[in-house]
Amino acid sequence: MIVEECSIDCVDTIKKIIGEALSWFHAYYASICIETGKCRAVICRNRDAALGVGVFYTVDTKPTSIGVIYYVAVEQSFRGFGIGKAIVASIEELMEASGTGFYIATTRYDNIAARRMLEELGYTGIMFEDIDDNLREVIEELTCAYEDDLLYIKSTRPQSKPFMRMLLDKTNHRIIRELWTILCYRPWIMLRRRR
Repeated sequence: MIVEECSIDCVDTIKKIIGEALSWFHAYYASICIETGKCRAVICRNRDAALGVGVFYTVDTKPTSIGVIYYVAVEQSFRGFGIGKAIVASIEELMEASGTGFYIATTRYDNIAARRMLEELGYTGIMFEDIDDNLREVIEELTCAYEDDLLYIKSTRPQSKPFMRMLLDKTNHRIIRELWTILCYRPWIMLRRRR
């Protein structure tokens, strides 16, 4: 089993696996993110078979960047074998190489497998309902996580400026809002126009 970075060349595999594991809607957002060049991706393979995929992006906030683990999906018959963990660990390595200070991911409270995986990898979970409304809005923009209710954070540097306070910085919020427009808002508008 190997996990390797891929790009637009594996977008069809990413759409297939995310579409089957989550939904066509999530596959659409993941593919748009890759096609715009904002997201990077990894694919886990065993010989020629794709076992799972991960989609992620980095936000150039200050004083440190934030790495967002956007999607992780594993083929149903390969779940429970640590493939999701291998994908997340590989994404972390790629983001660490570019100096990312925080890794974040979101999920649903009832997604026990994702929660367990993230916690085993050292992430700390915070319920969205426990976060101030203004800050929660910034986090939702940062992650496009409008269906999720749980935020997971992992710091790569113990002395980093606190994550939540960093998000409230006006310059950082502007950067996040611009990214949100590209990754969340415009794709949503395109979907509405198709109907």
